[in-house]
Amino acid sequence: MKESIRDLLKSNINALAIWEEDSMKMPDIDSQIVDKLFKPHIIFLGLNPSKSLNKIRNFHSNSAGDKRLKSVIQGSAGDEDEKGRELLVNLIGGFMTDLMDKVESDSSKVDLKDHSFNQIEYVLQELSQEHYHLICFGGKTYKAAKNWLLNQKSDKEDVLHCQITKKPYEITLYRVMHYSYRYGENKVGKQLNQINERIDRLT
Repeated sequence: MKESIRDLLKSNINALAIWEEDSMKMPDIDSQIVDKLFKPHIIFLGLNPSKSLNKIRNFHSNSAGDKRLKSVIQGSAGDEDEKGRELLVNLIGGFMTDLMDKVESDSSKVDLKDHSFNQIEYVLQELSQEHYHLICFGGKTYKAAKNWLLNQKSDKEDVLHCQITKKPYEITLYRVMHYSYRYGENKVGKQLNQINERIDRLT
């Protein structure tokens, strides 16, 4: 793993879509499992942290939403690992971050007028991939990303092929339900399964 990516992961707002088997913690970045599963072309983008990240890593708390996300990615439909568990093989190990660092549990109170994609563009630069699959949690994050990206070509509902403003990266943009949504059925598992299958067909 590049030193610059290690530096990104020193901030608790950034994470990898990998969890320890028996806890919600992210494995050590020097572990074999991280080396095996890290996928720099997969990016999960949230809006902002819902809680302070002073003592926990983003997406890796003991909240019901974070636990749902772990269950979906490491224990949902897809191929089986060496222990026979099902997981989303094309998504596990992706890079995870938020658009803003403001701590707010109510997304309706998050004002995007002062946000910038400079940090996200830096992340893409350091991950150094030609094509990214950018998965947005929630409509507000997806809308902001749409306003940022260029040359958009619609493939299907909530799937766009785009380009970044400063670099010629190709980006496939997806919208999925926020994993913390609790007013009715949470479809994030089904949606991530569909993305996993879609990427599988492309590779």
